[in-house]
Amino acid sequence: MHVHASMTLAPGKDQEVTDLLTRSLPLIARLEWKLTASFLLLNGPTRTILNLWDIPDANAFISLPAQLGKDAELLQIMIGLDHAMIHNELTLMNQTAAASSPAGAMAPGPKTVYLRETVTALPGKASTLAGLFTQAVPLLEKRGWRFLGSWGRATGVTGMMMNLWQLPDSARNLSIHDLIAEDPEVAKAFAAIAEVSSQVEMTYLRKMPYSP
Repeated sequence: MHVHASMTLAPGKDQEVTDLLTRSLPLIARLEWKLTASFLLLNGPTRTILNLWDIPDANAFISLPAQLGKDAELLQIMIGLDHAMIHNELTLMNQTAAASSPAGAMAPGPKTVYLRETVTALPGKASTLAGLFTQAVPLLEKRGWRFLGSWGRATGVTGMMMNLWQLPDSARNLSIHDLIAEDPEVAKAFAAIAEVSSQVEMTYLRKMPYSP
């Protein structure tokens, strides 16, 4: 099980938040929370950090406030983060597909760009959406994309899935629209996904310095 945390930063708080999150990692690990990845959004009107945490079960999520109260240092860090943020949203998610390792995949570098797809299925179309996405993965991997996993929302809006990709360094203009225009197979796959989706949002990301 995972927790997806979206943190919108107050102006000028980038370095403070980075320092606080770096300090928190060994402390929150004691609570069996493991940081899977942390990203900074590259598009959008606000400075937002996305953290993906691996947790043992839903109880670890529910009991977090009580656990924080038992650790004075970690509680102080969390209070500092709260003061440095405009908004913080936590979403409980289940991993539905693990990362693949396509042949020839390049190790990420400091300038590697990632893509987050957030897709909400039309009512009754969640299983169809999952099947279509499974078909699309090898088509994108043939173009040098690397699939990093898929997660489904465990609470709130049903039928919402989040997919993460590592993009090749040659990704032109950071735009999937170019890829769709160049490859009829990819275009057909995304058209089918759009037909069973009520919303598709794509966000470009870069890993934070402390991210695994």
